[in-house]
Amino acid sequence: MSSSTIGVHIRKAQPADCEALKKLMKGAQEFDFRDDATAMADLKENAFGDWPLVNILVADDSGGGIGVPCPPLCGSLMPSPALIGCALYSFVFSTWGGKSMVLDGVHVAPAYQGKGVGSALLRAVFKEAAHNKCNELTCHVLAKNEAFINLMRRHGGMDQEREKGWHLFSMDNRAITMLTQEQPWTACPRRLTDSTGLPHETTPAVTGPMSGKSTRSGSSAPTLEPHLYVSANTFQKRDNLLVLDLLNTAFRRAPSEDQQFLDVGCAVGDFTRDVLLPRSSPCRRFVATDVSSSMIAFAQRFFAHPRITYDVLDLSLDVSPFVERYGRFDRVYSFFCLHWIRDQVGALSNIRNLMAPEGECLLHFCARTPVYTLWRDFARMDRWKSLISVSEFAVPNILQMTFCLNRPTARS
Repeated sequence: MSSSTIGVHIRKAQPADCEALKKLMKGAQEFDFRDDATAMADLKENAFGDWPLVNILVADDSGGGIGVPCPPLCGSLMPSPALIGCALYSFVFSTWGGKSMVLDGVHVAPAYQGKGVGSALLRAVFKEAAHNKCNELTCHVLAKNEAFINLMRRHGGMDQEREKGWHLFSMDNRAITMLTQEQPWTACPRRLTDSTGLPHETTPAVTGPMSGKSTRSGSSAPTLEPHLYVSANTFQKRDNLLVLDLLNTAFRRAPSEDQQFLDVGCAVGDFTRDVLLPRSSPCRRFVATDVSSSMIAFAQRFFAHPRITYDVLDLSLDVSPFVERYGRFDRVYSFFCLHWIRDQVGALSNIRNLMAPEGECLLHFCARTPVYTLWRDFARMDRWKSLISVSEFAVPNILQMTFCLNRPTARS
């Protein structure tokens, strides 16, 4: 297929276009608000190999044989005809929808944006979809890319998330690798957690060595399994986000590059990296901690970030060595963690010791809930007495917690 518009020639890409395509897409990425560089080393294989996974249309300048400035990252004059845009698409099959086309993206060199190149590429893609008898064309658009959103709407595109109420789910290579290495979900009794952060099924499972005593029972004790928790903490993240949006602006001092923050009870680190860090920037460093060494190892592997340091911290023990290692913190955050600690007064005292003289804290944890009382009553019944040790692990010490909240100077 080959078509043309004023000064623009659209054709199917050839293997010789690979280097120019890489430069074009790399330059367009920054314009398209993406921070992570696309892995394009295997572009030639995936587009032109024995089993191509993607089809590419390119637009080149046919307006008179002059050299044209490249996108900023190219940095030099390219000989005409120069690639000034491209569109990537592939075909999929759905049981209900039949054959359809997935538009991966339309990239136009910044110097040519707003000149009809994107629309010309899009029309060429539509022709390909019609020629291949596709029943539907879909594409995923960044929420901030208003130009392309308007382009799709102008050409009759429907926002499925708004019109149909559909949700787009994706799993990156980190998640795929994780699921291929961990034990199957069906093999483990802990699969779901509720809004309190507790599993519905409470059979304990040891996930790795502990550092010091467990905050949950005063000695080494089972903890939640990281690979299960990361896929079942939706309710906790939802409630944490509500609290953060409500109170994060209440801090007296705005975050700055010379401040460091602490997250107590970070678990697998997903909320710390994806939510807490962006909403608390700028800062010099975020130290994210958990009592479980297996949680910290999981966070270091799957949720690493240059400004996040993951480390084990037991808030029921002396925190002086931790302060010597990292210094004191301008902010201390903790979400759905402190209700597990038996000695509430000691834990809050340790948080005070972790804070800088002008430091502040935002602590979100369960103080009272009838669910805990119900579980404890169940454990006292003859039928469930054999699970009394599980109850001790799964039910926080609410009586002491309530006593401490009502009388903050007392110790039980």
